Amino acid sequence: MQAVQLQQTIEKDDEIHLSDLPVVRGQEVEVIVLISPLPETKKNLLCGNC
Repeated sequence: MQAVQLQQTIEKDDEIHLSDLPVVRGQEVEVIVLISPLPETKKNLLCGNC
């Protein structure tokens, strides 16, 4: 199995868009998503008064 590594910044909650991959219709793929923790400053901005 060939590995392709991509890194993206999420633009819309709950969505990831992948494109320009070396795959063809009908080909099976396995996707593993590694989510990095939010820095504390971004957590505070997103959370408000949590």
